[in-house]
Amino acid sequence: MHPFYERFYGVLSFNPRCAVSSLSEVLPDLLAEIWAVVERELRPVLDLEEVQDQGSVTRVDIARDFSIESKPEVLIEALRRVPRPRASMLRVFSETETGEASTLYVGTKTAGTFRVYDSGFRRSKTLRVELQARKRGWLTRYGGIKAPCDLTAAKATDLFLNRWDHARMGAWLYSPRSFLDAIAKLDLDPRTEDALIADMYRQINGRQPSRASATRKKYRDLLDQVGGAPVLDGRGARRLDLESGVEIQSARPRRRR
Repeated sequence: MHPFYERFYGVLSFNPRCAVSSLSEVLPDLLAEIWAVVERELRPVLDLEEVQDQGSVTRVDIARDFSIESKPEVLIEALRRVPRPRASMLRVFSETETGEASTLYVGTKTAGTFRVYDSGFRRSKTLRVELQARKRGWLTRYGGIKAPCDLTAAKATDLFLNRWDHARMGAWLYSPRSFLDAIAKLDLDPRTEDALIADMYRQINGRQPSRASATRKKYRDLLDQVGGAPVLDGRGARRLDLESGVEIQSARPRRRR
């Protein structure tokens, strides 16, 4: 009982993750069953039309599995090195025995994060990208999700797409040579090309270029056209394609003799 208002208060909470496998897609059906129980329990104290409006969504997890050809640790390490000036949290966890990267966290501690990890299907080689959006951050700001009635496929998709682009999860992961080829396609003068390459390597190593704001914006726009960073060992370029759910590879073209 509240000591001042002399009213009884209570909270009914439920974590769907306790009952739903991360591989299933039955959450809408489960939510319908949950609300049936909630309405039955709260019928004496609340109007039925108000029940779902009274609920509060504190976190939403949205996952996408990608079929890959590369080793998961190679993609995780490459994604870690992609410059993200606005990300306040960037962590990589490695396997104890091998030291290979196994999980990548990108985002903020309070607003939301992306988690990239090997889902464990060694035969099919699947990499999972999971968005964890929290109430006091991405969930309400970019998804417009506050109450359970807001949990729609359209809002979840918009939220994931917005944060996917922001976190640069779909960036091209270039080898050094492929990155130079991509820069060459911009047809820049040699001085601008050299400065652009130098800026990218500074960012990969955690240093922001000290230039005037107008120049920084110019170079940032040019790098956006390249669409990635030289963070991959070996040849070619690759990226995670969100629409198809596969790893796209682009081999470096051979020189003509």
